[in-house]
Amino acid sequence: MVKRPYQPDPTSGAKRLTLRQRIPIRGPSTVNEKTGSSQASLLHASISLHPVSAKEALIVKVTPPHAPVENIDPTNPPHVACDIVLVIDVSGSMGAPADVPGEVESTGLSVLDLTKHAAMTIIETLNEGDRLGIVTFGSKSNIVLNLTSMDKTNKDKAREKVRDIESRDATNLWHGMLDGIKVLRQGKPSSRVPALMILTDGKPNHMCPEQGYIPKLRSLYPVSGSEKSLPGSEKSLPGSIHTFGFGYNLESGLLKAIAEFGGGNYAFIPDAGMIGTVFVHAVANLQSTFATKAVLTLSYQEPLSLEEIRGDYIGRHAPKSDGPESTLTLELGNLQYGQTRDIYISAKGIGEDPFDEKGVTSVTARLDYFPSGGKRMGSADATCSMLADAELSPNEIAYHESRTLISKFLASIFPANFKDVYQALKHEQLKAKVAELPELIKELPAQKFEDELNKSLVEDLAGEEPRGQISIALRTPEYFRKWGTHYLPSIHNAHTRQICNSFKDSGPQQYGKDSPLFRACRGILVTPWHPIAGDTDAKAWGFPAYVTERNVRYTGFVYSVMLQRGDGNPRSHALRVGDVWGVTLGHGIVSGNDSRAHAFFGDYRRVAKAFLGMGIDKAGVVVGAGVERDRRTGVVSGFRQPPPLLDQECVVS
Repeated sequence: MVKRPYQPDPTSGAKRLTLRQRIPIRGPSTVNEKTGSSQASLLHASISLHPVSAKEALIVKVTPPHAPVENIDPTNPPHVACDIVLVIDVSGSMGAPADVPGEVESTGLSVLDLTKHAAMTIIETLNEGDRLGIVTFGSKSNIVLNLTSMDKTNKDKAREKVRDIESRDATNLWHGMLDGIKVLRQGKPSSRVPALMILTDGKPNHMCPEQGYIPKLRSLYPVSGSEKSLPGSEKSLPGSIHTFGFGYNLESGLLKAIAEFGGGNYAFIPDAGMIGTVFVHAVANLQSTFATKAVLTLSYQEPLSLEEIRGDYIGRHAPKSDGPESTLTLELGNLQYGQTRDIYISAKGIGEDPFDEKGVTSVTARLDYFPSGGKRMGSADATCSMLADAELSPNEIAYHESRTLISKFLASIFPANFKDVYQALKHEQLKAKVAELPELIKELPAQKFEDELNKSLVEDLAGEEPRGQISIALRTPEYFRKWGTHYLPSIHNAHTRQICNSFKDSGPQQYGKDSPLFRACRGILVTPWHPIAGDTDAKAWGFPAYVTERNVRYTGFVYSVMLQRGDGNPRSHALRVGDVWGVTLGHGIVSGNDSRAHAFFGDYRRVAKAFLGMGIDKAGVVVGAGVERDRRTGVVSGFRQPPPLLDQECVVS
């Protein structure tokens, strides 16, 4: 790997690189607050109510701060401190070869190999303000690492622990989860955001609780966010639970149910090409958390009736009535900086009297939450008359209604059984549900608008391939059985929680895009003339300068990668990051019209020789200080060696 500064400041002087600067998980970013915001809105969440009487609906908008207010060091991108416990399946099936999209031959890597690589990636995103724990589970559960601060020394220890993980026998998910909760609780309440991340490739088959996972979890942790439990309570979970299912032999309905009970997210990882992006997004969401245990309570009177219409889910509360007074409670879980939570609610019995003195057509909302980094509960209140005019634009109303209708449709395909595990409809029921899809597509309010938000929903629902994945998943029984039954709950979770869970789908990519903190944790930047390919098979190569929609000013480190020489096939010398392929050094194309062709960058021997002259450290990293160019042609002909202080700790990619 070669690493070189991009547009270095000649006045800054050479300095030793930190370990964090060596790994390109996040690029430097300057956080700017939105203009016009009050100091209160920069520190606290706000809530607003938007009646849509023509639709007999109410849109509740929860708005966290755009970004943290503290000063940001642009060379050390910020993130919210986290306590993360990885709970890793090490059953025998995790040792099986990992599928790679479009490839017939095996890569020689197992599912567990890729999981360990993802764990290494997570380790690199953490710093001394974060803590990491690791639990593995086969037939038995094993605490590999208790919560430990991720300073340089402990990171090395954590990496060693991950390298030593090996696949074993059965799948005892229950005890793995309990030990993960134990590790998280033993860390004691702190200002960090606590989370459990469970990865498995199969179905639990050993020591499963007889009454079912969700009923058993309810008996152990009966206090929910709706009761405003303080962090650290023995009767509530110590943090959110996030589940990740790899491959096609999954009990995804159970994984989604566990995530919903735990106030977290479920993500489906179909193959080796997705494991990295899914984990990076999951950590980015945690590291941009503004608050945890957020709870929304709506109060209203008869004859007004409010109801959630996005479908059933674990943790859903029915309205409670006390005489004419009623309340509806919604557990929102974590809130992210810069990402609103928008709830579209059915509102019946609005009435028509604008001078209603009893206030029976009014709604009062209260939001309670625990800010990350703080010990005191935060809150916000708002009241509105349901007869007021809508303040949101027609396209925004259409977007939230459409998102809710899609979520309701997807939820109806996977009803929960008596153990609160989601199960797909049987064949005839599924056929009837699929028959409703064309009408949903036709009547979706988003179809009438051309803005990016509404177009993203239509694209995922019925776009041309490779888009339109929702329709494709339901196209044939074979598609649905193999991957649709796992993919649809995953995208449903992304829409209901307004979470970006990968680079793949247009709809979820809209979430977090306005959050400086989230973008800093997961964005991709590439230099203008580094060849990339956006197609699945990496056959159509071009330059970012010709295809990008915008340029980004960036001062920081640029990373290039050199792979093992292999069989000499240029197709073997590329890396996929999200949906983008990037060429690696020494790919073998030194002349011709191919965008990758370069006399120096394409020559494996010349690049390797340049590295040897600069010094490669034991981690395989080389640090450079820019490039040398041919005086006559201006073409890059080599790497510029760094000053003495720069070459001690890093490697160039």
